Amino acid sequence: MKQIAVLCVNYHSYKELKQYLNSINNAAILVPDWQIEVMVADNSDRFQQEITTTFPHIKVEIFPFYENLGYLNAIAKVASMKGKDYFLNYQFVIFSNVDISLELDFFEKLTTFPLQEQIGWLAPSIYSKQEKLDKNPSMISRPNLKQINRLIRLYEQPIYFQLYRKLIYPFRRKRRKTDDHHSLIYAGHGSCMIFSGSFIHKITPFQFPTFLFCEEIFLAELLIQHHLTVYYEPSIKVQDLEHINTGNINYKRLCQWHIESLQALKQLFIFD
Repeated sequence: MKQIAVLCVNYHSYKELKQYLNSINNAAILVPDWQIEVMVADNSDRFQQEITTTFPHIKVEIFPFYENLGYLNAIAKVASMKGKDYFLNYQFVIFSNVDISLELDFFEKLTTFPLQEQIGWLAPSIYSKQEKLDKNPSMISRPNLKQINRLIRLYEQPIYFQLYRKLIYPFRRKRRKTDDHHSLIYAGHGSCMIFSGSFIHKITPFQFPTFLFCEEIFLAELLIQHHLTVYYEPSIKVQDLEHINTGNINYKRLCQWHIESLQALKQLFIFD
Protein backbone atom coordinates (compact mmCIF):
# COMPACT_ATOMS: atom_id res chain seq x y z
CA MET A 1 0.00 0.00 0.00
CA LYS A 2 1.29 3.45 -0.92
CA GLN A 3 1.80 5.91 1.92
CA ILE A 4 1.49 9.61 2.75
CA ALA A 5 2.73 11.16 5.98
CA VAL A 6 1.45 14.45 7.43
CA LEU A 7 3.71 16.07 10.03
CA CYS A 8 1.94 19.00 11.69
CA VAL A 9 2.61 21.27 14.66
CA ASN A 10 0.09 22.30 17.31
CA TYR A 11 0.55 25.17 19.75
CA HIS A 12 -2.52 25.60 21.96
CA SER A 13 -4.74 25.29 18.88
CA TYR A 14 -6.76 22.21 19.76
CA LYS A 15 -9.98 23.37 18.13
CA GLU A 16 -8.21 24.02 14.84
CA LEU A 17 -6.28 20.74 15.14
CA LYS A 18 -9.53 18.79 15.52
CA GLN A 19 -10.96 20.47 12.42
CA TYR A 20 -7.77 19.78 10.50
CA LEU A 21 -7.70 16.08 11.44
CA ASN A 22 -11.34 15.77 10.40
CA SER A 23 -10.54 17.31 7.01
CA ILE A 24 -7.62 14.89 6.54
CA ASN A 25 -9.83 11.95 7.45
CA ASN A 26 -12.60 13.08 5.09
CA ALA A 27 -10.14 13.59 2.22
CA ALA A 28 -8.67 10.14 2.85
CA ILE A 29 -12.02 8.49 2.05
CA LEU A 30 -11.43 9.11 -1.66
CA VAL A 31 -8.06 7.28 -1.68
CA PRO A 32 -8.83 3.91 0.00
CA ASP A 33 -5.71 2.31 -1.51
CA TRP A 34 -3.43 4.78 0.26
CA GLN A 35 -2.37 4.80 3.90
CA ILE A 36 -2.49 8.29 5.46
CA GLU A 37 -0.43 8.70 8.63
CA VAL A 38 -0.61 11.92 10.69
CA MET A 39 2.06 12.83 13.24
CA VAL A 40 1.18 15.73 15.54
CA ALA A 41 3.97 17.56 17.34
CA ASP A 42 2.33 19.22 20.35
CA ASN A 43 4.41 22.31 21.10
CA SER A 44 1.98 23.58 23.73
CA ASP A 45 3.90 24.50 26.86
CA ARG A 46 1.70 22.33 29.07
CA PHE A 47 -0.84 19.56 28.79
CA GLN A 48 -4.20 21.12 27.94
CA GLN A 49 -6.47 18.40 26.63
CA GLU A 50 -6.48 14.98 25.05
CA ILE A 51 -6.17 14.85 21.28
CA THR A 52 -8.45 12.39 19.52
CA THR A 53 -6.42 9.79 17.64
CA THR A 54 -9.20 7.43 16.54
CA PHE A 55 -10.32 8.04 12.98
CA PRO A 56 -11.74 5.50 10.52
CA HIS A 57 -9.55 6.39 7.53
CA ILE A 58 -6.25 7.71 8.93
CA LYS A 59 -3.68 6.80 11.56
CA VAL A 60 -2.81 9.54 14.10
CA GLU A 61 0.20 9.63 16.42
CA ILE A 62 0.82 12.37 19.02
CA PHE A 63 4.26 13.59 20.06
CA PRO A 64 3.65 15.44 23.37
CA PHE A 65 6.71 17.68 23.51
CA TYR A 66 4.98 20.30 25.71
CA GLU A 67 7.71 22.75 24.76
CA ASN A 68 7.65 25.35 22.01
CA LEU A 69 10.41 24.11 19.74
CA GLY A 70 9.32 26.27 16.82
CA TYR A 71 7.60 25.05 13.67
CA LEU A 72 10.30 23.36 11.62
CA ASN A 73 12.36 22.13 14.57
CA ALA A 74 9.31 20.36 16.01
CA ILE A 75 8.83 18.62 12.67
CA ALA A 76 12.55 17.84 12.50
CA LYS A 77 12.37 16.24 15.96
CA VAL A 78 9.45 14.04 14.92
CA ALA A 79 11.33 12.99 11.76
CA SER A 80 14.45 12.24 13.79
CA MET A 81 12.50 10.17 16.30
CA LYS A 82 10.98 8.12 13.49
CA GLY A 83 14.45 7.54 12.00
CA LYS A 84 16.22 8.38 8.75
CA ASP A 85 14.85 5.45 6.76
CA TYR A 86 11.26 5.74 7.98
CA PHE A 87 10.06 7.97 5.12
CA LEU A 88 12.03 6.23 2.37
CA ASN A 89 8.99 4.33 1.08
CA TYR A 90 6.54 7.22 1.48
CA GLN A 91 5.43 8.80 -1.77
CA PHE A 92 4.67 12.14 -0.08
CA VAL A 93 5.53 13.80 3.24
CA ILE A 94 3.56 16.92 4.18
CA PHE A 95 4.74 19.59 6.66
CA SER A 96 1.92 21.84 7.89
CA ASN A 97 0.34 24.08 10.46
CA VAL A 98 -2.94 22.94 11.98
CA ASP A 99 -4.96 26.07 11.18
CA ILE A 100 -5.69 24.82 7.68
CA SER A 101 -8.28 22.56 6.09
CA LEU A 102 -7.81 20.17 3.17
CA GLU A 103 -10.28 20.21 0.30
CA LEU A 104 -12.21 16.95 -0.02
CA ASP A 105 -10.36 15.98 -3.21
CA PHE A 106 -6.91 16.95 -1.84
CA PHE A 107 -5.49 13.42 -1.68
CA GLU A 108 -7.30 12.34 -4.83
CA LYS A 109 -5.62 15.15 -6.79
CA LEU A 110 -2.27 14.60 -5.04
CA THR A 111 -2.11 10.86 -5.64
CA THR A 112 -2.93 11.23 -9.34
CA PHE A 113 -0.36 13.99 -9.88
CA PRO A 114 2.40 12.81 -12.27
CA LEU A 115 5.31 13.52 -9.93
CA GLN A 116 8.53 13.75 -11.89
CA GLU A 117 11.78 12.66 -10.33
CA GLN A 118 13.28 16.16 -10.22
CA ILE A 119 10.32 17.63 -8.26
CA GLY A 120 11.01 17.56 -4.54
CA TRP A 121 8.33 19.99 -3.33
CA LEU A 122 4.74 20.45 -4.51
CA ALA A 123 3.23 23.80 -3.54
CA PRO A 124 -0.60 23.55 -3.43
CA SER A 125 -3.12 26.34 -3.71
CA ILE A 126 -3.48 27.79 -0.18
CA TYR A 127 -6.50 30.05 -0.22
CA SER A 128 -6.73 32.64 2.53
CA LYS A 129 -10.31 33.58 3.31
CA GLN A 130 -9.07 36.60 5.25
CA GLU A 131 -6.90 37.97 2.44
CA LYS A 132 -9.09 36.54 -0.34
CA LEU A 133 -6.13 35.22 -2.31
CA ASP A 134 -3.94 32.19 -2.92
CA LYS A 135 -0.76 32.35 -0.82
CA ASN A 136 1.03 30.36 -3.49
CA PRO A 137 3.14 30.79 -5.43
CA SER A 138 4.83 32.33 -2.38
CA MET A 139 8.32 33.01 -3.74
CA ILE A 140 8.72 32.80 -7.50
CA SER A 141 12.43 33.57 -7.67
CA ARG A 142 15.41 33.09 -5.36
CA PRO A 143 16.19 36.16 -3.20
CA ASN A 144 19.57 37.78 -3.65
CA LEU A 145 21.84 39.10 -0.91
CA LYS A 146 20.70 42.69 -1.45
CA GLN A 147 17.06 41.70 -0.90
CA ILE A 148 17.89 39.73 2.25
CA ASN A 149 19.87 42.65 3.69
CA ARG A 150 17.00 44.99 2.87
CA LEU A 151 14.63 42.76 4.84
CA ILE A 152 17.02 42.71 7.78
CA ARG A 153 17.08 46.51 7.81
CA LEU A 154 13.28 46.56 7.76
CA TYR A 155 13.04 44.20 10.75
CA GLU A 156 15.65 46.24 12.63
CA GLN A 157 13.05 49.02 12.78
CA PRO A 158 9.92 47.43 14.31
CA ILE A 159 7.83 50.55 13.82
CA TYR A 160 8.47 50.43 10.05
CA PHE A 161 7.67 46.73 10.02
CA GLN A 162 4.40 47.44 11.81
CA LEU A 163 3.50 50.11 9.25
CA TYR A 164 4.44 47.75 6.42
CA ARG A 165 2.18 45.01 7.80
CA LYS A 166 -0.77 47.39 8.17
CA LEU A 167 -0.45 49.65 5.13
CA ILE A 168 1.46 47.76 2.42
CA TYR A 169 1.32 43.99 2.97
CA PRO A 170 -2.50 43.64 2.64
CA PHE A 171 -2.34 45.14 -0.86
CA ARG A 172 1.03 43.81 -2.06
CA ARG A 173 -0.21 40.38 -3.17
CA LYS A 174 -3.53 41.73 -4.45
CA ARG A 175 -1.73 44.06 -6.83
CA ARG A 176 0.13 41.12 -8.33
CA LYS A 177 -1.71 39.31 -11.09
CA THR A 178 -3.12 36.03 -9.80
CA ASP A 179 -1.35 33.05 -11.33
CA ASP A 180 -3.69 30.07 -11.51
CA HIS A 181 -1.40 28.03 -13.75
CA HIS A 182 1.08 25.44 -12.56
CA SER A 183 4.72 26.46 -12.77
CA LEU A 184 8.21 26.03 -11.36
CA ILE A 185 8.88 28.41 -8.46
CA TYR A 186 11.56 28.99 -5.81
CA ALA A 187 9.51 28.21 -2.68
CA GLY A 188 5.95 27.62 -1.55
CA HIS A 189 4.12 28.98 1.46
CA GLY A 190 5.07 27.29 4.72
CA SER A 191 1.59 26.57 6.07
CA CYS A 192 1.35 23.46 3.88
CA MET A 193 4.36 22.01 2.08
CA ILE A 194 4.22 18.72 0.17
CA PHE A 195 7.55 16.94 -0.30
CA SER A 196 8.59 13.75 -1.98
CA GLY A 197 9.40 11.03 0.52
CA SER A 198 12.81 10.55 -1.08
CA PHE A 199 13.74 14.20 -0.38
CA ILE A 200 12.80 13.93 3.31
CA HIS A 201 14.81 10.71 3.51
CA LYS A 202 17.84 12.53 2.07
CA ILE A 203 17.77 15.45 4.54
CA THR A 204 16.81 13.57 7.74
CA PRO A 205 18.07 14.27 10.34
CA PHE A 206 18.02 18.03 9.90
CA GLN A 207 17.80 21.05 12.17
CA PHE A 208 16.54 24.55 11.50
CA PRO A 209 19.13 27.03 12.83
CA THR A 210 16.71 29.37 14.64
CA PHE A 211 13.32 29.37 16.35
CA LEU A 212 10.90 30.62 13.71
CA PHE A 213 10.44 32.21 10.26
CA CYS A 214 12.11 31.80 6.85
CA GLU A 215 11.66 28.03 6.94
CA GLU A 216 10.60 28.10 3.29
CA ILE A 217 13.94 29.60 2.21
CA PHE A 218 15.85 27.04 4.27
CA LEU A 219 14.00 24.13 2.66
CA ALA A 220 14.21 25.63 -0.83
CA GLU A 221 17.98 25.88 -0.47
CA LEU A 222 18.18 22.23 0.64
CA LEU A 223 16.27 21.26 -2.48
CA ILE A 224 18.72 23.21 -4.63
CA GLN A 225 21.60 21.38 -2.97
CA HIS A 226 19.96 18.09 -3.97
CA HIS A 227 19.25 19.34 -7.53
CA LEU A 228 15.49 19.26 -6.99
CA THR A 229 12.78 21.77 -7.89
CA VAL A 230 9.59 23.29 -6.44
CA TYR A 231 6.40 23.03 -8.46
CA TYR A 232 3.22 25.06 -7.91
CA GLU A 233 0.11 22.96 -8.57
CA PRO A 234 -3.14 24.94 -7.97
CA SER A 235 -5.43 21.96 -8.57
CA ILE A 236 -4.38 20.62 -5.14
CA LYS A 237 -6.25 22.89 -2.72
CA VAL A 238 -6.00 23.92 0.94
CA GLN A 239 -7.98 26.49 2.93
CA ASP A 240 -5.92 28.68 5.28
CA LEU A 241 -7.61 29.80 8.51
CA GLU A 242 -4.86 32.38 9.11
CA HIS A 243 -2.11 33.20 11.61
CA ILE A 244 -3.60 31.79 14.80
CA ASN A 245 -0.18 31.08 16.29
CA THR A 246 1.79 34.25 15.54
CA GLY A 247 -0.81 36.95 15.04
CA ASN A 248 -0.85 37.98 18.69
CA ILE A 249 2.92 38.08 19.26
CA ASN A 250 4.37 41.58 19.70
CA TYR A 251 6.11 43.13 16.73
CA LYS A 252 9.53 43.49 18.40
CA ARG A 253 9.75 39.77 19.06
CA LEU A 254 8.56 38.92 15.54
CA CYS A 255 11.18 41.25 14.09
CA GLN A 256 13.95 39.75 16.20
CA TRP A 257 13.05 36.22 15.11
CA HIS A 258 13.08 37.30 11.46
CA ILE A 259 16.49 38.94 11.85
CA GLU A 260 17.96 35.86 13.53
CA SER A 261 16.66 33.58 10.78
CA LEU A 262 17.83 35.77 7.91
CA GLN A 263 21.29 36.16 9.45
CA ALA A 264 21.52 32.40 9.94
CA LEU A 265 20.53 31.75 6.32
CA LYS A 266 23.27 34.12 5.15
CA GLN A 267 25.75 32.01 7.08
CA LEU A 268 24.44 28.69 5.77
CA PHE A 269 23.90 29.48 2.09
CA ILE A 270 25.60 31.62 -0.55
CA PHE A 271 23.29 34.29 -2.00
CA ASP A 272 24.48 36.33 -4.99
